Amino acid sequence: MNTHAERLFFALWPGEAVRARIADAAAHALPAGGGRRVSRENLHLTLRFLGSMGGGTRACIVAEAAQIRGSPFSLTIDRAGRWSRSGIAWLGVAGCPRMLEALARSLEAAAVRCGLEPERRAFTPHVTVARRVTRPIRRVEID
Repeated sequence: MNTHAERLFFALWPGEAVRARIADAAAHALPAGGGRRVSRENLHLTLRFLGSMGGGTRACIVAEAAQIRGSPFSLTIDRAGRWSRSGIAWLGVAGCPRMLEALARSLEAAAVRCGLEPERRAFTPHVTVARRVTRPIRRVEID
């Protein structure tokens, strides 16, 4: 019997050009020696972290997510910050598009229907750019 569990999440994965712009903005925002940067190919916007799960729950999540339909939206990354408690440096959005919020809510509902605990934190669209950041980050202009 295979008891391997994977750590899973739903995310938006930007194309290479957008990831390059995010990486450049992060390089300007982070102080020298500012933590452990997320590699460019791993930059993404998490919609719902699912955690470790076995096959049955994974199958349920996949089936539920396959039923979700969204509408196109534009997303402007225009903020930078750091959560001091977790040491996460991030780039995010000042206003969450309505369609992105709807997508995140749909994925949350799917996760709960499959037996996962409801997410306690509010959905905050962001791209993690570094971990273990102990110093404040600089303000940057993100174009």
